[in-house]
Amino acid sequence: MFVVLGLHSDAASAERLVDDRAAAAPWLDEAAEVWSAVLQPFRHKGKASYLTPVEPDKFFEPLTAPPPAESPTVVLTSIGWDTDGLDMARVADVGLGTGAVRASMTAVPGLYCQHSFFFPGVLAHDVMTLSFWQSVASVHAFAYQHGPHRRQMDRYRATNNADRTSFTRFTVLRSQGTWYGADPFAVH
Repeated sequence: MFVVLGLHSDAASAERLVDDRAAAAPWLDEAAEVWSAVLQPFRHKGKASYLTPVEPDKFFEPLTAPPPAESPTVVLTSIGWDTDGLDMARVADVGLGTGAVRASMTAVPGLYCQHSFFFPGVLAHDVMTLSFWQSVASVHAFAYQHGPHRRQMDRYRATNNADRTSFTRFTVLRSQGTWYGADPFAVH
């Protein structure tokens, strides 16, 4: 499984890429599953090095107004480390906590699915997780009330075992194709 993210200046540009996906990435025609979406960020916090490790600051601007609490939502979270003087014990500590959170997500109300991605050779020291949620309210309940996630957030703040973290919440403007056998947002 892998992910391709496209950052666009407007929704129309993203729509064109989804419509012309076969021309932009013809090799995807051989994939067992392909899911495409147009997502609009409405909340972003933290630093991520998706564009450049030199300036890992906010790049999702401008943000739109938050959607209603019952709206379907995609969340992109990331965590990363600087390569100079990298202490693998810090990485391992975060990995253990993240593994516990992911294992606890098997029966979280409102979660459709989630998957983590690594970028060897490109963003070798950053990882991201995409999660697909029934609603903004279900994201909020998980992020701030779910025991294992809450404990890991508190632990990160106490140990500072990463050099940057971020989360971005997106409104789903368009969704097509399949992810684990179905379009996670087709029911809405």
